[in-house]
Amino acid sequence: MKKLAVPLLVSILLISVLPGSHVQAADWQFPQTITQGAWTCTGPVSRMTADDSDRVDCQEPNGGGGTYIDFTFGSDPPAGLVLHFNGYYSANHTVTLQCYTGEGIWTNLVTLTSNSSADEDIQDIHLADCLTNVIRFNHAANENQTHHFYVDLLIREVDPDATATFTATPTETHTATPTLTFTPTSTFTPTPTFTFTPSSTSTPTDTSTPTVTKTPIPGHTATYDAALASYTVIAQENYPTTILLSVLCGVLILAMIIWGVITMINRRGR
Repeated sequence: MKKLAVPLLVSILLISVLPGSHVQAADWQFPQTITQGAWTCTGPVSRMTADDSDRVDCQEPNGGGGTYIDFTFGSDPPAGLVLHFNGYYSANHTVTLQCYTGEGIWTNLVTLTSNSSADEDIQDIHLADCLTNVIRFNHAANENQTHHFYVDLLIREVDPDATATFTATPTETHTATPTLTFTPTSTFTPTPTFTFTPSSTSTPTDTSTPTVTKTPIPGHTATYDAALASYTVIAQENYPTTILLSVLCGVLILAMIIWGVITMINRRGR
C-alpha cells in the first residue's frame, strides 16, 4: 500500500498543475500579414486582436496619392462574416476600408471619419460580397508624412443574422510543459485495529436413537460380546462431547491462522 501511495499522489499533482499542451486560434478571424506598400507601419499584427489602445501605427509617405495598405486574413473567406474595426485616421483626407469583389473592382465597405484623435468603433461591416481574405485601407489623396492611420482592432466575426458555412484552419500554438519534482515528506505506517473474538457457543444436540442389530460372528466368546456392548454404550453417551470438542478445536485453529496473518502484515509494514 505504501509503495503505491507515492506514485499515485505524484500522478494526481501532475494532472492538476500541467496546462494543456496545445492551444488553437482561428486564423480566419485576425489579420496574419500587413502589406504596407509606400506606407510605414510599426507594430505586430497581434496588436489588432484586442481593443486595448495598443495600436498598429501606419504613417503616410510623401508624394502622389493612390496608395493603400492591405491586411490579409488566413483561410478562405467564409460566408456569413462581418468586419469589426476600431481605430482612427488623424488627417483631413477621405479614406475607406475596401474588399475585392471581382473583375478588378475594390468596393468601399466604410468611410472613416477624418481629423480624428480617438478610436471610432465600427461594427457589423458586412463581407458577403468579398471574394478574398484582404481588407484594404485605401488613401486616394496626396500623402503627407504628418498623417497617421491607427488600427487598434481589426477582426472578422460571425454575422449573428447569417449562418457561416466554412471550415476554419486552426493555427497550433505549443505551450512548454514544466517538469515537476516531487519530494515525499510523510511516512505511512499501517496500524491494525482488528481484534478477533470467537463467539461460537453452539452445542449440538443429538436426538437420534441408534438401533444396533447384532449379528453373531462365529468364534466370538461371551466376553467379547460383553466388551463390545460396553464400548457401544460408552460411545453413545460421549457422542455430543466429541462433537463439541471437534468444533472448539476448529475455532482454535482458525484463531491461530488469523493471528499469524496479522503478525505477518505488521512485520512487513515496519
